[in-house]
Amino acid sequence: MPRKRVTFVVSSSEIAGAERQALLLAGRLKSRSEIRVICSGGKLAEEFKALDLPVKSIPLRDNFDPWGFSRLIFHLKQHKPDLLHLHLNRATLLGGIAAKTLGIPSLGTLQSFTSILYARFPDLITVCSPGMKEHFSASLAEKRIRLVYNPIDLDAIAASKLIPFDFKELGISGKPLIALYSGRLHPNKGVSEIIEFAERALKLPLHFVIAGDGNERCLLERLKHEKKLQNLTLAGFRSDILNLTAGADFLILPSCFEGLPLSLCEGLALEKPFVAYSVGDVGLLSRSGGGIAVPPGNRDDFYQALVKLSTDCSLRLQMGKYGRSLIEREFRVETCLEKIEAIYDELLIKN
Repeated sequence: MPRKRVTFVVSSSEIAGAERQALLLAGRLKSRSEIRVICSGGKLAEEFKALDLPVKSIPLRDNFDPWGFSRLIFHLKQHKPDLLHLHLNRATLLGGIAAKTLGIPSLGTLQSFTSILYARFPDLITVCSPGMKEHFSASLAEKRIRLVYNPIDLDAIAASKLIPFDFKELGISGKPLIALYSGRLHPNKGVSEIIEFAERALKLPLHFVIAGDGNERCLLERLKHEKKLQNLTLAGFRSDILNLTAGADFLILPSCFEGLPLSLCEGLALEKPFVAYSVGDVGLLSRSGGGIAVPPGNRDDFYQALVKLSTDCSLRLQMGKYGRSLIEREFRVETCLEKIEAIYDELLIKN
């Protein structure tokens, strides 16, 4: 049987949770299918190239980008893929329209409770949580929606090469507990709230580390300097985020807009509990016993949860074990790959 020719379209140039999922899938699928990649360039293109995959940089700058769309159409006509796998909102919208225009079957992978607009054009979509499936089922036929949890490579996480990060390398002295945020520095992620938590926690043996990049970085650097927060470190973009997660004591996510956060799932795979707002399907993770979810926007409850985890070692260990059990049951990458390949086959049979 000939190998499937699959083109990934990812409307991003940076690397956060959704992009890391696309990288993991492409890397695992390349031995079974012929994978090509279209993305917006930048760090993400470099990571795809490091997987020895052919990459074309086509920025899709907004939902109505005629130049980007025409370049996408031209490239797809040249390479004639059997199907498109579309990642992130803009790729799912414009790539879905391109697929319809050219008669190519398409699969959109959506990672958040976004507008139904982005789901209208692909033949099928995957969502990463039960709540997201319910959200899209309100406007789409359920037969077009597939639930596929974000894959976690437990073998890679368990590998001996995954050495817990020594935070002394970031200039953190003593032996404080580490509360880690990893992700984009974007207003939707609530990262500026971490400034407030760090200011309130100055007398606790707790150090906040923010790993990631984005348009809020300058604001965070200014506030850290103004408030003289010696218990907060901005680590910037990290390619070794799993090592940082392994070295942290627990994770924090003060985001008010989420689907099923990859950072928390990977943390639970490493037996690291979390404090987060109960948005999206964060509750799915907290109900496993793997973390504390508090009402969205309730900063006092969030801070009290931080204090609780930072002062109770046995609670952190217990939550970490409960969370790891959930990941082992539902999030193994092998299970996800089987589901994705079955969806590819279904699309190709229909077309």
